[in-house]
Parts: sequence; C-alpha cells; structure tokens
Amino acid sequence: AVGRMGKPVILKRGFGNDATEWFNAAEYIAIQGNLDIVLCERGVKTMFCKDGYNRYAPDLNVIRYAKEKTILPVVFDPSHAAGDDRLVGENMLASLAYQADGSVTEVIHSEEFRGQQQCDARQALHLDLFEKLVQATLHFEEHVQPLIGQIDEYFDQRRLGKLGVNL
Repeated sequence: AVGRMGKPVILKRGFGNDATEWFNAAEYIAIQGNLDIVLCERGVKTMFCKDGYNRYAPDLNVIRYAKEKTILPVVFDPSHAAGDDRLVGENMLASLAYQADGSVTEVIHSEEFRGQQQCDARQALHLDLFEKLVQATLHFEEHVQPLIGQIDEYFDQRRLGKLGVNL
C-alpha cells in the first residue's frame, strides 16, 4: 500500500532483518511505483539487549553496505537504537564515520514535555543537547571527514588495482 501512496517513505530496517530482506522490502515499494525511498538503520536485536543498557545494537556497518549496494539514501536513527536519551549522542557521533546521509533523531523541547509523551519518551534527546550534537557533526564534517575521504580513496585505488606506493 505504501508503494502506491505517492509520498516519500522512510523504510526502517526491522530489528530482526538482514540487509537483503531490507533491500527486498524497498524493492517491493519501488515495484509498486514509489521511488522516493530512504533507508533507515535503527539497530538489530541481539541476545545482549537485556537489562536496560540498550534497546538494539547499532549495525553501523550496514550503512556503508547499503550505500554500496543500492542507489537509495541511507539515514541512521540513533534514538531507536539507544532506547535511552543518554546513549543517543554517542550513537549519532559513532555513525558519522560511516557517512550516513542523515539522521532521524527524536528530540523534545523541555523535560516537562517528556512526561506527557505517549511513547518513546526515554529516547528523546533534549533540543539543547541536540544542538550541541549538530555542532559536533559540523566540526566532524569540516575536520575529520576529509581524512576519511583520503582513507576511502586508498581502498578505491586498491580495488581498482591502481594502488601507489605513497599513502
């Protein structure tokens, strides 16, 4: 049905799905006529997701894999992976090196509002903290991402058999 709605779709990977199943779900939407699909990684369930230290384990490797295997944009949801606002920032910052095309991060404007939320209140990050994460992201993009680009270039050259002596 969502493939026939004519509206963009953010397709969140099911916490028990592998990458192929995720891509197949996107293909099913596309076959129905909707090509406006964004893949969203939100973590996978493991046997270690008990006792409240996280909800899902972020599968950051799948971000790069999805970008290599599909033409679709890929975003990361650090909030759902965490299930706890104290972990959202670390998840978001960790995902930057994997060059996701964006982030779907739940935020709240005040702590008073947290008590009024009907669901997912624990994973919503306060807007002031989100602002600091955006600043950190901009710093990363300016200072660190160019170095990651050089590292990626090395692997691209190696893959093409054009690896030079100098790094």
